[in-house]
Order: sequence, then C-alpha cells, then structure tokens
Amino acid sequence: MREVHIELNRDAYLAGQQVEGTVTVQTDEYFECEDFTVFVRGSERTRITVGSGDDRRTYRGSTKLVEHQLDINTVTRFGAGKTPINFSFTLPMGLPPTYKGTGAQIKYWIEAKAEISWAFDCDSQKEFWVFSPGARATTAANSATAKHEGKPVLDLRLDETSVPLGAGIPFQFRVHDGIEIRGVRAELVHCQNRKARSRSRRTVRVINQREIPAEEIRWGRWVDWSIPTRRDFPPTFKTRLITSWYFVRLTLDRPWRFDKSASVTVVPYFDPTKSSS
Repeated sequence: MREVHIELNRDAYLAGQQVEGTVTVQTDEYFECEDFTVFVRGSERTRITVGSGDDRRTYRGSTKLVEHQLDINTVTRFGAGKTPINFSFTLPMGLPPTYKGTGAQIKYWIEAKAEISWAFDCDSQKEFWVFSPGARATTAANSATAKHEGKPVLDLRLDETSVPLGAGIPFQFRVHDGIEIRGVRAELVHCQNRKARSRSRRTVRVINQREIPAEEIRWGRWVDWSIPTRRDFPPTFKTRLITSWYFVRLTLDRPWRFDKSASVTVVPYFDPTKSSS
C-alpha cells in the first residue's frame, strides 16, 4: 500500500492569504521514488458547444491562474508507516474567486506526487476555495426609466450600486399615474459571459425575485424596497475568459399587454471583513 493524503488548515482562503497544510505519505513497506513534488495550481476553464448531430462541435478555453512548485524538504525515501511533510505558501493578490457556472469554472487545488519509475505514480489532489472582493462600481448612483409610447411609466433609482454579498440591495421605484398593473416584479439577475477560442456565449439567470403587489404601490410617488443577496452568490469579476456581473430589473405586470421593464447594473462584492475565520 502506498498512499498520499493532503490536509489544509482551512477549506477557503482570501486572495493574498497564507495557506498551510501537510502532505502525508503512508506505506506498509519501504520504497523509493525518483522525485516528490507539491504544486499549487489554479485555472479557469470554459466550454461552448455549437451545432447538433454530426455538426456538433465543442470549443474549450483554458488559462493558468497559478502554477507554483512549493519549496519543501525533498524526500525520496519513505519507510513503513506515515511520513508527514509540512508546507506553506501565500496566495497571489488579485486572484479571481472560485467559480462554478454554466460551461465555466475557476478552481484551485494542491497536487502532491511521488514519481515512481517501476510502478504507478502515487499522487493526490485537494481542492480549496478562494474568495476575492471582486470589482466595485465606480459610480455612486444610477437610474433607469421604462417608457410606453414615448411616455415614462416606471422609474428605478439606486443610491448605491455596490453592495456586500449577504446584504439587501436597496432601491426606489415610482409607477406613474394612469398605469393599470397587477403589481411590480423585482428581480436580481446574474449574467455570465464565457469565451472559448473564437466563440462567446452569454448566460442570463434570475437568482432572486420579489413580487410587489399593487396594494403596496403609491402611484406617482417613490417607494422604498430591497431585494436580498446571499454570501454564496458569485461576486462581480472579470478574467480573460469569464465575466460575471448583475443587474436589478423591475417589471410592470400589466394585464393583456406587454410588460415594461427598467434595469440598473449593480455590483455585489465579497466583503472580507465579514468572512468567517
């Protein structure tokens, strides 16, 4: 029996934070290897499929984010039992967060390998999560207006477009007089754009929604409302292959007519001061 196990002091880290862990080689008899290495790796990968049947093609994209061999006391001889090897390293600043989306992912992992010429290599991998504050909006406020036949019917206003994940996104809206509606639908929409070679694909998904009944609307007057976020929502970020962003959309629910919407881009970001230790 020859096995390699990896243990980390935490499951998740902030970009720029120190990672500590132990690689343990366990064997029931003495053996030697040509080399023993420990790497920290990170990559982003995308996939886009086009066509169908015989014309179906899949395009893939990949970028290395981290590729670093750790400086450890190299051991190539292992006696029966367990041999622990401690390691530590500091994650680079500015790393994008761990992400799992539609045809797109960003992942980080530790890889330990004992290279053996006379048998199968003995190796192990362990993933860990990276959190990053992500981008923040440069504008302090934003607004949008929905119109019908050239006349405004719905106004949307945000005093702050950058909000920490886990908090609510406050906004104000105003429905103009003379509009017959059943209510207003507020949605937080996540958008993902991924690239793979010469292809690009956008995915739009509503990740939170609130219905505002007509009884709570004051026609012609501003109404304060909010839509919640969760800390496990992906933050806003942009890499070479993946872009993640959000917008708040308000829609008038109008009977027997096309609904009218107003949207404002928002930037939910990860706040490291509120992360658990």
